[in-house]
Amino acid sequence: MFQRHMHQACLALLLGWMVLLESKDLSDTTPLVGPVGGEVTFQCLFDLGSSLEWFYIQRRYNFINGYHIKGIDPKEYTNRTEVNRTQGSVRMWDLQLSDKGMYECKMKYIGKDDILEMKINLTIIANNRVPNVTVTCVSSLCWVTCSYLGDYPHKEVQWSTFPHQNESQWKVNSSDEMDTAYQMYSLVSTVKINCSSMMKFNLSCGVGGAVSEQHTVCVALPDPTTHPLIVVSLVVVLFVICVICIAAFMIKKYRSLRHTNDMEKEEMPEREQLT
Repeated sequence: MFQRHMHQACLALLLGWMVLLESKDLSDTTPLVGPVGGEVTFQCLFDLGSSLEWFYIQRRYNFINGYHIKGIDPKEYTNRTEVNRTQGSVRMWDLQLSDKGMYECKMKYIGKDDILEMKINLTIIANNRVPNVTVTCVSSLCWVTCSYLGDYPHKEVQWSTFPHQNESQWKVNSSDEMDTAYQMYSLVSTVKINCSSMMKFNLSCGVGGAVSEQHTVCVALPDPTTHPLIVVSLVVVLFVICVICIAAFMIKKYRSLRHTNDMEKEEMPEREQLT
């Protein structure tokens, strides 16, 4: 075990001394862009027809990862990088804001004395996710909430109305929380709108260049007397009332006729006696 660690230390020291020797800068700085939480590939190989003896990526003299024909062991970035020696590249994933900056790729081909070097400038950007909007309305009040994850650098939530509305009847509550792992912000902004004196309008929120879809608020509630179910219910009630009234009228008329007939039957014997 001790011999293995000594061997790796000697290899790292050897690479360091070789870099201090003649180094040939092949090009200007190469830009590389990656999103927070995503991945990028540092491409270092220039001559696909030659065989690499070694190559590695470093940042401010901190070793990232690389390849050597005798083996090499990365440390800090072991769980976030992977070497492809056939393509001369290093893949890095789970990108964080702290990963941004200048990287150097150094390499040497078998049978050649030159040590080749290139610079790669890594820029980390936030994912341009579309803000999420939810609308909840109760009676004449509406609550519209805009949430946005992955804000960097820190920005404010901006509200837009179509057509333009007077915001004097708005009450805005905003909050933000920082993700310490990625150093990014989660934003939440809620607008409370009193629709009692406002007409229907559309509303959207934006964070930087990311803008949500438009949502309609202050929509007038339908007249309850025109609701189909209520209309049908009223018709049924009126029909039942009419049936009851007709039945009552018929019963009353039947009783009246029966009473008349009974009176006539009582009068008939009296008439027969008189005759």
